[in-house]
Amino acid sequence: MTKNAPFGSGSGGLSVSDARKMVRCLQLQNVRSAVKMIQTNSISYAEFVNVCMDACGNRDQGVEFAKVLDVAGDVIVLGNVVFLRPDQVWNCFRIFVG
Repeated sequence: MTKNAPFGSGSGGLSVSDARKMVRCLQLQNVRSAVKMIQTNSISYAEFVNVCMDACGNRDQGVEFAKVLDVAGDVIVLGNVVFLRPDQVWNCFRIFVG
């Protein structure tokens, strides 16, 4: 079976590439859910990566998803600290800057 060859019965089957995208999307949603379950407002970067790895079940993807969440603005990574509630950080920043 080739990378983009459809599988399943009939025409319009799902390609392997599409199936991988769907699995990746589900894993990313699992990571987002795991991060939202954390009660504190911030954790160390090492803890954050561990949460991501545990949620997706894969070390390399966990590291990748940690970066994805930072770039997407789901979290804010500043040095070794990960702020899990970016909206609260920005609210504090607006109050501080005034």
